[in-house]
Amino acid sequence: MRRAEARWPGEAWSWLRGDVGWLIASQGLRNLATALLSVVVPLSLAADGYSTAEVGLALSLGSLLTTAVMVAVGFFSDRFGRRRTLLVLGMASTLGICLMAVSSHLWVLSLAIGLSAVGSGGGAGSSGSSGPTFPPTQALLADRLPPERRNAAFVAVFLVSVLAGAVGAAFATLPHNLHDGGLSWTAAYRLLFWACGIFSLTYLAAVWVVKEGPPRRSSAGPSRAALGLIGKLWMTNSLTGLAWGVTGTFLTYWFHLRYGVGPLAIGSLYTLSNVAVALAAVAAVPLARRWGVVRTVVFTRYAVVALLGAMIWAPSFWISGVIFIVRLAVGSISVPLRQSFVMGVSEERNRTAVAAFGNLPSQFTSSFAPSLSSELVQNISIDAPLAVAALAQLANAAVYFWAFHNLKPPEERAASPGGSSSAEVSPQRGG
Repeated sequence: MRRAEARWPGEAWSWLRGDVGWLIASQGLRNLATALLSVVVPLSLAADGYSTAEVGLALSLGSLLTTAVMVAVGFFSDRFGRRRTLLVLGMASTLGICLMAVSSHLWVLSLAIGLSAVGSGGGAGSSGSSGPTFPPTQALLADRLPPERRNAAFVAVFLVSVLAGAVGAAFATLPHNLHDGGLSWTAAYRLLFWACGIFSLTYLAAVWVVKEGPPRRSSAGPSRAALGLIGKLWMTNSLTGLAWGVTGTFLTYWFHLRYGVGPLAIGSLYTLSNVAVALAAVAAVPLARRWGVVRTVVFTRYAVVALLGAMIWAPSFWISGVIFIVRLAVGSISVPLRQSFVMGVSEERNRTAVAAFGNLPSQFTSSFAPSLSSELVQNISIDAPLAVAALAQLANAAVYFWAFHNLKPPEERAASPGGSSSAEVSPQRGG
């Protein structure tokens, strides 16, 4: 016993070495860039003179392109190489960021938003997990880990990503300083885009180190078990996408309209929120052990609904901001657990397909949500998007429990009475 305890620190964290460590680092680098862009892009569009409706249109069109990219990832990544997919996506993102630096045309910027996946993760408190790079990363991580380490690994990638997002949000305050130094707002945003484009090359370098793994000769599409699981994910993720879309990237613009604040205040708030999210996510693994993944997700969803309602009544930016931080922190607990859960109940050969196709409804509804938000603001109330998000989260909690309360990942089945004592339990079928 003493010898085992003496070796515990090194053994407990040995799974972070090699490809797992590089994959976690790459996701952090990716989220640093997208967190910065999630603050800067909507404000840059406003500085270029575009209206509320045009800002929402550009974000929606960009998100639709990202959805198309996600479809391609689902079809091709498992068969043609998950690492190769990540390299292609990294190059596309770099191209998109460079387009933002050279053009102010709405259609070009919409294309750039889609290539760089600005509307699909990277906002405050996000690990970037709804972007097209995450399904291959998710599958590569699960391939390299035993079931009992999977939740901890997904919490680790979440922590690194949100802390990197805090750094990205902090960098998003630089246009304020550049503007005070004499640059126009447009020039300040363009300069930051160039810097972000250069930085995005570090993501490619991190992915390059990862080994591809053995070639896969899977069938032309997901298996019946995978299709059953994807169907359940479609029901839940469509509501998640609606809630995220109306309060994700568009929330930057909502703070600007509601309280008249700019990149300094919003960037500072998002920096604090990312740190709070990282701290709260530490509770994810203990709560999953105590309650199980599904109940933990449902409980946190109900808390998020209440906090969204409280934001609507906040009289000032910083009161609303504090509620916003608490909401993100509570909601963050479920994020890595849901990601790990999907991998735990998926077949190894179909993991990327399940992650990508299962997330499509979220991509689809979040694509139209920014335009919906702008219409709600113009025709109903400035707070209407938050009310829609609260209702979507409430429905999501109920549907998630109904779909998954009888489905357990291998580590939960192994720990339950009468379950297998082995960690190597084959995934349950998702039908």
